[in-house]
Amino acid sequence: MENRNAAYLSKALFLLLERKPYEEITVGELLRKAGVSRPTFYRYYRSLDDILEKSLESLTALLPEYSFSRKDLLRNAIVLGLRSLLGIRNELFILAQRGLFPRLCPYLGKRMKESFSTFVPPLSEEKVDFLIGGQSLLLLNWARSGFQKPLEEMADLLYDLTLKVLS
Repeated sequence: MENRNAAYLSKALFLLLERKPYEEITVGELLRKAGVSRPTFYRYYRSLDDILEKSLESLTALLPEYSFSRKDLLRNAIVLGLRSLLGIRNELFILAQRGLFPRLCPYLGKRMKESFSTFVPPLSEEKVDFLIGGQSLLLLNWARSGFQKPLEEMADLLYDLTLKVLS
């Protein structure tokens, strides 16, 4: 029951975010849009922030895991990762427009960190954190622009950034 209600609440939240800022959305409004009762909501969640966090976690869980172990596999992993992000482009665009993209970054960062964990030779934690930050900013700008740059151009930017950090 919780998974179904979480899905309804997440969908309703993004529908509301299309029309208004996060700060203006109330729990009552979200519950009406989702068709979920107040007791059911408070059985699983404490606040609107709980739903936002659960929604962000669920979004990144949809992304396939890509790992690579060598530089020559890096660009392919980047292209596959960007293609999977385009599958949630509407949500990413809404998050970017509403200033909520930074709240997504820890979840994206966790997925990116998993990808970099298989790299040979192993990367230092500082390099991985730097790459995650740079890639997150590029993705934020891409989402903010409505994904205007072609995927291949974004892949080149991310690939070049990563190669510079790796050298």
